[in-house]
Amino acid sequence: LKFFFYLKPVDADTGPHVYVRGSHKRRSLKHQLTLLVGHPAQQVLDVYGEQSPVTLTGEAGLGFVEDPFGFHMGTVPARTPRLMMEVGFGVSPPSRRRFHGEPVIR
Repeated sequence: LKFFFYLKPVDADTGPHVYVRGSHKRRSLKHQLTLLVGHPAQQVLDVYGEQSPVTLTGEAGLGFVEDPFGFHMGTVPARTPRLMMEVGFGVSPPSRRRFHGEPVIR
């Protein structure tokens, strides 16, 4: 499980977190068998639908919990960067962070 807390207010211009609804339950075979951590956003939306992303905005102190096996990402801030705390619990070591310059959903 992963726990997230916004330490500053987050709106559409400050890089909100996005989770793809249903992606933790019914991953496509292609997504199950890949060795990649991230996938291009459009590829994920083609499988789970354009209406599946949930954008999480809110005041400082907002917290939420997610299943990290579902697709999720932080969006690129347009105005100011978001500040958030992430706490993860699992049985394997965390993956390395990276940025490809395009929206990638983990």
